[in-house]
Amino acid sequence: MTSLKARLTAAVAAGLTAAVALTAYAQTLALPTHFV
Repeated sequence: MTSLKARLTAAVAAGLTAAVALTAYAQTLALPTHFV
């Protein structure tokens, strides 16, 4: 069984990764609309 600290660390890392991916995706979607 993994320790609570390890699980929290993994959750935070996954959350940061998801946030970065969503931000990059949102910027990719938003860029074309700014140049129209």
